[in-house]
Amino acid sequence: MNLGVLIEQFRLLADDDAQPALWSDPELIRWINEAEVEACRRARLIVDSQTTAICSLTSAISAEFIVLDPRIIYLRRAEWVGRTLPLTPYDYRDLDREESGWRTRTITSNPRGYIRNLDSGKFRPYPICTVAGTIKLTVVREPIAPMDTPEDIPEIGARYHMALLDWVFFRAYSKKDSQAFDPKLAAAHLEAFSAEFGTREKASAVEEEWQRLTLPFDDAYGSY
Repeated sequence: MNLGVLIEQFRLLADDDAQPALWSDPELIRWINEAEVEACRRARLIVDSQTTAICSLTSAISAEFIVLDPRIIYLRRAEWVGRTLPLTPYDYRDLDREESGWRTRTITSNPRGYIRNLDSGKFRPYPICTVAGTIKLTVVREPIAPMDTPEDIPEIGARYHMALLDWVFFRAYSKKDSQAFDPKLAAAHLEAFSAEFGTREKASAVEEEWQRLTLPFDDAYGSY
């Protein structure tokens, strides 16, 4: 279902066929894009290991931090190209307890892991590598680009496309307009959207990190 069809479906369900329309096309386009991002944040709908711009990092010599693409919601796996095994995720709190001087530790070969929860939006190889390299990531992410033409199709699976409209209805009925504003309908559609994709408080990517940090098993037995 493309963007044009989603707009048509919204107007049909909302009985918004008057001229001028109660909600403009630019508003609906903005809210549909917003809905897809919100759905991805709540339900980790897009998993990617192939998009070079997002999933491939270049580590310069002795680089302590590498900036991650802001569309990444959650980092699931990292691989240093040339190393047989994936990089092991470490928590800085464990290193504080177990490896004195870890912040300045370097290695002349491939790093063995990376450090989580240190700096938001950045990747920290461990130890710091004194040679350049490439890191391949598997990530949960937001859509690559917003939709702006009628032919554009949401990146998330087709089975979720109609459910995006509940967010659009929520935003539409929240509009401070004498004809559009309806807080009860807005709340009902937000509840329906949350029933499909989860709430912000229970976002799957957040729960995945909580499980990794809290439950008594390692990544070999994690929830995938």
